[in-house]
Amino acid sequence: GAKEVLEPCAGYASQQWTAATGAHLVNGTAGLCLSGSASGTNGSRVWLGACATGASRAWTLPAAPVRSQLPGQCVASSSQAGGAVVIAPCSSGAAAQQWTAQPDGTIRQAGQCLDVTGAGTASGTTVDLAACTSGAGQQWHINAAGAGQQFENPQSGLCLADPSDRTVNGTQLVIAACTGGDPGT
Repeated sequence: GAKEVLEPCAGYASQQWTAATGAHLVNGTAGLCLSGSASGTNGSRVWLGACATGASRAWTLPAAPVRSQLPGQCVASSSQAGGAVVIAPCSSGAAAQQWTAQPDGTIRQAGQCLDVTGAGTASGTTVDLAACTSGAGQQWHINAAGAGQQFENPQSGLCLADPSDRTVNGTQLVIAACTGGDPGT
């Protein structure tokens, strides 16, 4: 693969990366994934390579907010198992808004997993925070959609959504049809 080098950020398309399913980092210009040594040795070279499974292509990004395409709105939780996952105003550094996409397909916050309630598959099923089991209701694919990304639950084929694109703080998120033009979460 092509050797990667650090350059000053200039907004070039080649400097844009997208988090994808399997904890891959995809370069939009090349359509390839950031890859590294399977040994995990510090100082190892990284390169662009085909997006395939394997530890050398899985990256865990620092916890960060999941921002809705509805201005100023973020995904938040009650930070406890069984707690609702809701839409809330983005708040810098808020612990309830810090999420990580894991290589095992889960999306985690405070050691708990984003979970389709009861592993449901019907549109409108609510989403909550639950103890991680890696069950089908806790698996998520990160897909490009419009100007952002969507979290798709592969068991249901539905995506994390703010019902009716409401911006009412505290609205519990659900799974619903995945639509590229949807401005919601």
